[in-house]
Amino acid sequence: MKRFLGKVTVAMLLTLALGGAVVVASLLQAVEVLVPPSFSMSLATVQNVSAKAWLVFDLETGQTLYSFNENKSLPIASITKLPAAKMMYEQGDIWATTMVSWADVAEEGRAGKLTAGETYLMHTLLFPLLLESSNDAAHVFLRTHPELVDEMNAYANHLGLTATTFADTSGLSDDNVSSASDLRTVLRDMYEHSRQLIAITTLPAYYSLDNGWLNNSPYIDIPEYRGGKHGYTYAAGYTAAVLFEEPLQNGSVRTLGYILLGSGDLRLDMKLLRDHVQQHVRFE
Repeated sequence: MKRFLGKVTVAMLLTLALGGAVVVASLLQAVEVLVPPSFSMSLATVQNVSAKAWLVFDLETGQTLYSFNENKSLPIASITKLPAAKMMYEQGDIWATTMVSWADVAEEGRAGKLTAGETYLMHTLLFPLLLESSNDAAHVFLRTHPELVDEMNAYANHLGLTATTFADTSGLSDDNVSSASDLRTVLRDMYEHSRQLIAITTLPAYYSLDNGWLNNSPYIDIPEYRGGKHGYTYAAGYTAAVLFEEPLQNGSVRTLGYILLGSGDLRLDMKLLRDHVQQHVRFE
């Protein structure tokens, strides 16, 4: 009788042990399914980037991958034209026509090739604004919609941006300032709610009946480029807030945002950051 009980007990214990192992394995599989994929990065540091502040982030989640001085408020130059375009598109009469004035073409620079006396749809002027960074087009928007800068600042307040102030629509003023962290918020918001404007910045060129504009982005020839804006003034240095569809170490692909403020060389700084990300970041 004792032997029988012993055998039964051992058998039962083995069954329970095997059953428990199956349960544990099932639970581990369930956890594996439930836990979302995430980024992992090597401890290697980014080297030799000239920018005064920079940030690399995941577009979907907003997660910071690498950064330097990301909360520092700095002049942003023509990145200003992104919120200017958004507010004009949403708050202005974008399908109205306007005649370019002498005051418009008196703005610094000839980007956009606008001529006094020409008539355009306001919508058409988004293309020289975003493709060639036309200060003349920016002035047309402000002249015809004087509330535009106030609306841009209200937009910054709505997003909770603490390091951002706009003083004009072109970015020529040194008082157009923001931080890399704030510009991440702008880029993510515009990608979600104003993607048609981001899409304009990916076009190699756009031609109207009377004019045409080429994209002067330093990244337009890179296949993974997914839009954004760059700029330059003496005070700001070179600036960029752009997106790339980035191939990572384990074969996954993520859309990442790159912010550069106060750069000495946009092409080189971006290459350094992108090379580092591609070599040291996994998403699994």
